[in-house]
Amino acid sequence: MVKRFGLPEWLITIGGSFFILALGVSAAFIPEIRWLHVVQAALYVAAIVLCLRHSRWGYYLGASIAGFWSLVALIGSPLFAELIAQPARPDLVLQGLAWLANLAVVIGTILAYRKLPDRTPRDVVGLLLVFVAATAFLVTATGILAPEYLSHLAGVLHPHWPWTR
Repeated sequence: MVKRFGLPEWLITIGGSFFILALGVSAAFIPEIRWLHVVQAALYVAAIVLCLRHSRWGYYLGASIAGFWSLVALIGSPLFAELIAQPARPDLVLQGLAWLANLAVVIGTILAYRKLPDRTPRDVVGLLLVFVAATAFLVTATGILAPEYLSHLAGVLHPHWPWTR
């Protein structure tokens, strides 16, 4: 049986690819986070490839990493407040578009997962395991490669904790 390349696959591929492009643009202007962005891009490449193979693990990974970064942008950073205050700043526009790209990946992975014929309640455990592992990997990579950005991640846990400023 040949699997069709439908809307979910387009959302995952285009959203993930745009986010990788945004990481590349950011890395070009902020050299101290280049290696962190290489690590992040590698996760997105893995998620795209696995999703295009219709692997539930790819859906878990795509939803986890894109969902995590959407949450970081929404709660742990001042992105949207700054974008409203300065809508013409190219770096903020790029970050806003990257957030939309991540949202496309999350939506695409959910739609693709729903098409799987053999979904079970145990899939929740797989998703949670991948989310915890991917998040731990990203936090560790951030701590090693760009520790000054850990405050953004801590802000997701609780935006009013003193070490999140």
